Amino acid sequence: MKPTQPVIGITCHLALQPDPSGNTRGFHRLSAQYTLAILAAGGLPMLLGTAKDYVPPPMDVISVIDGLLLSGGTDLPAGRL
Repeated sequence: MKPTQPVIGITCHLALQPDPSGNTRGFHRLSAQYTLAILAAGGLPMLLGTAKDYVPPPMDVISVIDGLLLSGGTDLPAGRL
């Protein structure tokens, strides 16, 4: 069932950082201000990763979201949108 409020996709970038054991892990990063602004406007934020190994097929995303906020940062993978 689709939510009653608009679902807004927000691009976030992948940051690679070492964990305490020294292994590199990926983290999706985005300023909380983006999600807070969408919530304040009555929307439902959905974080969208932009690293090619972490991105669902575009048509799967488009069928779920009502709007898209491109947050900036690293480039989107070519051919994925």
